[in-house]
Amino acid sequence: MRLTLLLFGRPCKPNTRPKVPPKERFFTQLPNFRISSVQSRRSWNCWRVSLSYVERALLYSALARHNRSLMTKRLRIARLEGALAPFGLEYPDLFNNLAKMNVLLNRKVLSEMAVWEPRTFKSITTLVQKQREIDGEASDKDRAMRLHPVDSVLGKNYLRS
Repeated sequence: MRLTLLLFGRPCKPNTRPKVPPKERFFTQLPNFRISSVQSRRSWNCWRVSLSYVERALLYSALARHNRSLMTKRLRIARLEGALAPFGLEYPDLFNNLAKMNVLLNRKVLSEMAVWEPRTFKSITTLVQKQREIDGEASDKDRAMRLHPVDSVLGKNYLRS
């Protein structure tokens, strides 16, 4: 009540909004209209209608933010598993052995490296294979890969058609 007296010079009725000058109303509504500008019909131009559309859109975007991070994580893991398959390694083995060697590369960097820098990724996998041999974790698959190494590396050049 005191605030409305200070701002507008008169008390406002309960459960009603005080009158706002048109210029201030425009600038308070502008962010809402910017978000609702992609909508169709009255929802992009009519203030009352756009409020519910914008609220729902912001709710959906907040919920989708979590799903997007999960999907990105799954995509990076799938890329790494696909890139490690020709070398006879698996995803957990890669990260366990990199941690033993104190190589601080995360999932994002490794997946980007597997796609855009295949020879660097190949050298990292050879480091991991050497670490597995040192630890005595090498399997028959690793020994077979040593006898028949991978000559060609699948990289971004193979993706062009």
